[in-house]
Amino acid sequence: MIAKENLQDLYPLSPMQEGMLFQWLVDPNSDAYVEQIIYRLKGRLDVRLFEDCWRELFRRHNVLRTVFVHEKTARPLQLVLKESQPSLYFKDLSRQSPEKQEEVVAAFRREDRKKGFSLSEDVLSRLSVFQLTAESYEVIWSFHHIVLDGWSVGLVLAELMELY
Repeated sequence: MIAKENLQDLYPLSPMQEGMLFQWLVDPNSDAYVEQIIYRLKGRLDVRLFEDCWRELFRRHNVLRTVFVHEKTARPLQLVLKESQPSLYFKDLSRQSPEKQEEVVAAFRREDRKKGFSLSEDVLSRLSVFQLTAESYEVIWSFHHIVLDGWSVGLVLAELMELY
């Protein structure tokens, strides 16, 4: 349940978003619109600062604080929350072999996709960081396509790197 005090704005869905919402309603366990951007970072990473930058993106961009409602409304709506609590998952794998690291990260990616998102309740974007060596990290950014497309993903990712 979304508290009225936390509601910043509301909008109708675009036709594309309506189609994605419909598909999610038909099969909420489908990962059809769960996207993952996976990349490696080289050099030392200040994980706390990286998480602060991630939170700043949520503060700056309404779309990252958006959920979708379809019950008790004439039409589905996207609700922009005043505040949202994004999280960054971190796991240090640097003491494990490269083979074990790959196994753990691959399993995580699969499970994270299967986890999906509840469009009416979840923050629709997750960031996970795996430390592989003292100066190597794998980052997994999972999000639902209903809030971000290929063009906007690049802009958000570039802004995250710029903030960091």
